[in-house]
Amino acid sequence: MRQIALRSESADAVVIMDAFGFFETEEEHETVVREAGRIVRNGGTLMLKVVNGVPIMAAFRDTERVARDGVEVSISSTLSLNPPRMTQRVSVSGSRGDGTYERRQRLYRVEELQAALECGGFSVVAAFANADGAPFKPTESSTIWIVGQRGGTI
Repeated sequence: MRQIALRSESADAVVIMDAFGFFETEEEHETVVREAGRIVRNGGTLMLKVVNGVPIMAAFRDTERVARDGVEVSISSTLSLNPPRMTQRVSVSGSRGDGTYERRQRLYRVEELQAALECGGFSVVAAFANADGAPFKPTESSTIWIVGQRGGTI
């Protein structure tokens, strides 16, 4: 996503779902949006879907455990601010073996995504709560589906 092997202005749209927000640095996230801006034609669209960080931070829990069908999942989470980032250590144990992995995710507010799209050359034309186009509610919606347009009109 940070370096797409397409000519400049060769795509009508770019869709990024559940993959944005997992880079280590803010610069890497900015690079992705700029790269989308490079390959999208004037009048083209960028659609970006991420979790909404606001309700996650409001209801943050540092530990969770779930057991089902002989499998136990334990999640230990930490939250850092400036920028908001959640790190989760996930442990899974069950009859098929045990494993642990770590997941780090940048938690965005809709205003931060809007600013990121604008820096990439997009104007934000809509924000939704889901793929069905439900109205986005900043403190309630679990996801942000944000649509940007590069110059021109849709």
